[in-house]
Amino acid sequence: MNSERVESRENRTEAESGPLPPNTDMKPPVDLIDTGRSLKLQSATPHLVSLGSGRLSVAITIIPLNKEVTRIGREDASVPQDITIQGPGVRAEHCIITNRSGFMTLDPCGNLCTLDGVPITRPTQLTQGERHVAVCVCVYVCVCK
Repeated sequence: MNSERVESRENRTEAESGPLPPNTDMKPPVDLIDTGRSLKLQSATPHLVSLGSGRLSVAITIIPLNKEVTRIGREDASVPQDITIQGPGVRAEHCIITNRSGFMTLDPCGNLCTLDGVPITRPTQLTQGERHVAVCVCVYVCVCK
């Protein structure tokens, strides 16, 4: 999976002191809010949340879906993939997620994908809170508008 870097102007440490692009009127894709007892990630844009690649993983990854087409597949695909995954049954170009004005659709491209445990065989609209968007062996939570 791609390791996306989330940057917020307000919450950077000195170790991350490299320059950010000039501040335009655009907000960062994800706001990081320290509540005192936890960290809250908030985004106004559709995204996937990955809770890691295995039972022992401690990483949480936020993957913005701000492109019109997000390609998911292996690193060795003939077309570069936006999210790379690996595992048994993963095809080079496994599936795509399209974003049409905030309406998200998962197209399995004939490969194994499920939504909340139900296999899908044709393009299917994703809705807020789809708990398990499984692309072969990788599981995500979909957060749409």
